[in-house]
Amino acid sequence: MPPPPLSHLPMKVAEQLSSVEGGGKSPPSMQSLAATPMPLSISRFVLPALLIPIALLPFLQARHFGIIPVDDPLYLEHPLVAAGPTLEGILWAFTNLESGHWLPLTWLSLMVDRGLFGADWGTMHLVNLGFHAANTLLVMVLLQRLTGATGRAFLVAALFAVHPLRVESVVWLTERKDVLFTLFFLLALLAYQRATARRTAPLGLGPLLPVLGLFLLSLMAKPMAVTLPVVLLLLDHWPLGRLSQGHGPLLREKIPLLLVALGCALATALAYAHSTGGMASLALLPPGDRVAQATISYGAYLKDAVWPLQLAFFHSHPGRNWAGVDLAAAAVLLGVLGGWAWHQRRRGPHLLWGLLWFLITLAPVIGLVQISTQARADRFTYLPLLGLFVAMVWEADRRWPTGTLARRARPLLAAGLILALGLLTQRQTALWQDPELLFRHSLAITGPNPNGLRLVGLALHNQGRWAEASGWYWRSLEADPRDAATHRMTGRAQDLLGRHRRAEYHFRAALRLEPRDPRLHALLARILLKQGRLAASLPHLDRAAAGLPRDAAVHLDLGRTLNRLRRHQEALAPLEQARRLDPAGAVPPFELGYALLKLQRPQEALIHLDAALTRDPGHVAAGRLRAVAAGELPVR
Repeated sequence: MPPPPLSHLPMKVAEQLSSVEGGGKSPPSMQSLAATPMPLSISRFVLPALLIPIALLPFLQARHFGIIPVDDPLYLEHPLVAAGPTLEGILWAFTNLESGHWLPLTWLSLMVDRGLFGADWGTMHLVNLGFHAANTLLVMVLLQRLTGATGRAFLVAALFAVHPLRVESVVWLTERKDVLFTLFFLLALLAYQRATARRTAPLGLGPLLPVLGLFLLSLMAKPMAVTLPVVLLLLDHWPLGRLSQGHGPLLREKIPLLLVALGCALATALAYAHSTGGMASLALLPPGDRVAQATISYGAYLKDAVWPLQLAFFHSHPGRNWAGVDLAAAAVLLGVLGGWAWHQRRRGPHLLWGLLWFLITLAPVIGLVQISTQARADRFTYLPLLGLFVAMVWEADRRWPTGTLARRARPLLAAGLILALGLLTQRQTALWQDPELLFRHSLAITGPNPNGLRLVGLALHNQGRWAEASGWYWRSLEADPRDAATHRMTGRAQDLLGRHRRAEYHFRAALRLEPRDPRLHALLARILLKQGRLAASLPHLDRAAAGLPRDAAVHLDLGRTLNRLRRHQEALAPLEQARRLDPAGAVPPFELGYALLKLQRPQEALIHLDAALTRDPGHVAAGRLRAVAAGELPVR
């Protein structure tokens, strides 16, 4: 019977057998494992200690940064998040789908930060950095245990730590979900390695329970972890070498994980289908266009991995107007790399493994299911690039010359590469200190596009430069007049400039494009209220209150409007909800007291008016109404 192919054996065993079959000559190795093992003190203590500053230093300036006006307010300033961990907040974290995802672990992590640090964004940035450093150490530990190649594991971990494509995941506080899901993803892989190291037979449910638990935690941080069962099959091929047990048993042992992954995928699709905007329909973006843009995005990610000099915050999706030249170039690149990896699959199984890791872990966000208006994002590469780094480092080690000079040059070149990438990452990180700087840089890289123009306007808007922001919004609308977000931002800027009719026009335009968005109904209702059009605002307030059950301001607006329309009985419910949601505010109990007084219920009115005066002793109207309710002043 012929011996099993070396590609199906663990890395350490394969290297030893190849030296025997090749007449005693070992293939070149970065640290020549078979001949000169690395001292235990270096592999266990020195190299991991070196990884910590490598992972932290390029990003350390972020401790002085704040937040950006994209997603950060939604994630960090949500009332239940800002309140820190509470029973109500924890229940909300496990049940809400406001971001289009189920992210309970991410929400809980941010709640803990807000509870501990308040609005100290710099400290929260340091927490993100801590997770990134932990992930870097886990990469080295994982690869070291899987292959025994300490030097290569260290270099891959260092590349993982300092590559400029890391910046978005590490420095953007909203992307806590990236560093958090990767942490549990890597821990799940370590648990799998530990379970398989003890057994030669396929795993039962018992040994898989730690993997399953960590997988669930990873999914609770970000659904992108859904690919883990397929990644485990990749590990079975290389470097664990478990294929001798047969494909069927290995697939069957993954069934619990595959069921969890399927459930998560369906839940995510359902959440997006019911969220504002939802998924792009097949009629709007046919399958052929999705495949074309996905191919282009894969090629762009590969280019940025090798040449990370043109990184941008936002890459707009071209819709059906993708460039044929870009598609051809990406297809050729993927074809060449895939063909080479397949041809080398026995001598260098790491090539096919690394390419498949990259392709598979990127698949959930590559655009086959198109969610937003972006084509790709740097943050999506946080975990997928690990496969490319393994392939490149292992292949460079395999082909490295064995001479004395080449052997001495190897650590110097590795150090130079890490230093160069670290400097690029430091420069990219510096852009995040100022949203206007970040968005203008992104626009310079991508060229004029509707989203890029709107983002510059948004940065100016948040600085109070509303007239300048409006100019950028209008340029964005000239390029894409059907963008609801830009209409919404234009309406807000016009409102702040006192141009209520123009604001109303843009809010109505946004509503025609996104009729289910309760925030737009709230904005339109408020602009109508500013014009004194109470009855016209009421249907929009009803829609806003139904869609935003935890927004105290919306319920207060609805109750106050009903009061002004003399529909006091109807006003009680929304005003009571506003009072519960804003227990420190004086206006909700004042409006409740007013409604109850009009309903001839003075004793109940007194309770609420006293509460209003307790919260705001200088509330003149509440004091006058209280005197009326107590019979001290005549009823007008």
